[in-house]
Amino acid sequence: MEHVKKERHSLLILFCIYIVAIVVGVITVIIIPDSKVYSIIFYAVVMLGIIKYIKQEKYDWRKWFSKIEEGVGRIILMILVVALLLVVNFLLQIALCYIGEAEPFQFNIFVYIATGLLAPVMEEIVCRGIIVDILQEKHKSVFVVIVSSLIFYVIHGNPINIGAFIFGIFASFTVLKTKNIMPGMIVHLIWNQIIYFLPLIGQTLIFAFKV
Repeated sequence: MEHVKKERHSLLILFCIYIVAIVVGVITVIIIPDSKVYSIIFYAVVMLGIIKYIKQEKYDWRKWFSKIEEGVGRIILMILVVALLLVVNFLLQIALCYIGEAEPFQFNIFVYIATGLLAPVMEEIVCRGIIVDILQEKHKSVFVVIVSSLIFYVIHGNPINIGAFIFGIFASFTVLKTKNIMPGMIVHLIWNQIIYFLPLIGQTLIFAFKV
């Protein structure tokens, strides 16, 4: 019973960190309406909250970077390579759809830092680091994978983004097998880079086809 209370308390703290980050982000939008700086502010608040949480709970974050066993490492590497090839192929197909109807690509340093760099790192630390640790202490692996993936899906705030849930299952399973958050984090970083630059890929294909 004591563990259940501690588990709920820990998850509630993480929830509150995100709520505070959202509120601060909204206030930033009101103060600076024509800027995308709020995206960095949001993840900066999450990062500060997580750092404070880790220190307060005396969290051993080093265990997220355990040495991966050679056999398991090879299997995970093969899965990652296949997954990335499938993702790249899928996104290139989407990019082809931009031909003739692509919107001009506009690079924004604030959005890029937030979505391309901060988001993958913070989301993996929260969902595949802290939350998986909290849940696996008393729950079976299937429960840990499903619940952590659902939380990852919910914090994206987009009901039709089922891909977030699917990726969450893959990343959570990888963490449980390797005891390391880096494989999932690397895939997450690469995925967000491709998504961010997808309009540019579409425009490049338009130019190539016209030439």
